[in-house]
Amino acid sequence: MHGYKGQSGGACQSGAAERKCRTVSAGSVKKQIDDAFNEFATNVTDDDVVNTYKELIDYCATHSAEAAEMAGEISKNAEAIKTLETYVGKLPDGTDAKTVIDYINAKVGAVDFSD
Repeated sequence: MHGYKGQSGGACQSGAAERKCRTVSAGSVKKQIDDAFNEFATNVTDDDVVNTYKELIDYCATHSAEAAEMAGEISKNAEAIKTLETYVGKLPDGTDAKTVIDYINAKVGAVDFSD
């Protein structure tokens, strides 16, 4: 068999069997992602800035009025974006333009008005 040693000490096969016998080592990508997610979800910093998910949850729990206002403002922004998209439209897929104005300028600039 080709592969590496799994938890049982035997060689791992490639494919689905390999995934079953693989262990998460300290340097694995999965472990690094798990560690980063856990740090973001549970750490608290001392810089008086909301940097992590835990700090956001803690802030909302102790500042319910501000959290409700923030949620309301987010909802208003979402509605405003939908309204703007209705009136202005969305940029077409594949365009290099960063804004609707840039897109329109590029289209108008490409028209030959010399006739």
